[in-house]
Amino acid sequence: MKQKIEKNNRLKIGSDNNIKTMTKVIPYFITVVVLLTATRTTFAIDTKQMTMTTKKSGEVVIYMAGSGTVTIDWGDKTEVETYTLSPSTWADSITSSHTYSHTYSRTLNCRRVITIFGEGITHLICEGNQLTHLDVSKNTSLASLSCSNNKLTKLDLSNNAMLTNLYCYENQLSNIDVSQSTLLTSFDCRDNKIKSLNVSNNISLKHFNCSNNKLTNLDVSNNAVLSSLLCTMNKLTELDVSNNTVLINLICVNNRLTRLDVSKNIGLAWLYCGSNKLTTEALNDLFGTLHSNIYLGVNNIYIDDNPGTNHCDRSIATNKGWWFKSDLK
Repeated sequence: MKQKIEKNNRLKIGSDNNIKTMTKVIPYFITVVVLLTATRTTFAIDTKQMTMTTKKSGEVVIYMAGSGTVTIDWGDKTEVETYTLSPSTWADSITSSHTYSHTYSRTLNCRRVITIFGEGITHLICEGNQLTHLDVSKNTSLASLSCSNNKLTKLDLSNNAMLTNLYCYENQLSNIDVSQSTLLTSFDCRDNKIKSLNVSNNISLKHFNCSNNKLTNLDVSNNAVLSSLLCTMNKLTELDVSNNTVLINLICVNNRLTRLDVSKNIGLAWLYCGSNKLTTEALNDLFGTLHSNIYLGVNNIYIDDNPGTNHCDRSIATNKGWWFKSDLK
């Protein structure tokens, strides 16, 4: 009987200990669950994260505008910084309030990944920072991007449907897809290595510069509101601007054009087509398609370094109010 009582007591004590243990464990379990839930929530919020990789030593400068707050992790184990964004229309109104800078140690060839988190970033300028990688695919609110003068070989804009201004010149891009950025009005991709370019979806495009690439073909037939087209230093053999009726500036120097017709471009004020393969006949035909501008002001045309430069009939153009430029100044 005594042994049975002692056994029951041991069972009771064991049960009490289990209850005490569970009482201690349950709060920790709840805490872990809460932390895991919070972590998952954080990852869900981080969909607006952008990253850029640089090997630059010294000062890196980034300009951002928009709304809400942003956090910047400069990737060198310094303290993460938090700022409140200021609105902006674009580069003309960029001020010191939009400037975010950081100075790295002078370590050569040190790779740093800059991580920026923000829901309301609409304008980003990160040019001249020796960037080798830039990921803005999660920043769907981005309206203006300037990432020029870097070392980018790729740029994914497939999710950036709100872009209206894109400046990615002076990089190492071999291709770029802007088909999803249908709101683009300004696009400058000069000084890259681009072999083909499709702007047929960019029907709002007004200012377009694709100079100094490796283009052999350029279709601007869908860009009816285009007012400025610069496509110098490519390998174009033909260029159809008949649908670009509001074109003001056409700069197509240093290509392989054998014919050019600007009869539909009644607002044309600047026509630079030097260093092509335009013969005397081709130049005279071109002059014949120029609109008359005697009463509207002075228009400028540049035709130097074509096969027919010295023997064409310039009076066809000058009688319409056009002035010949002897250089590109």
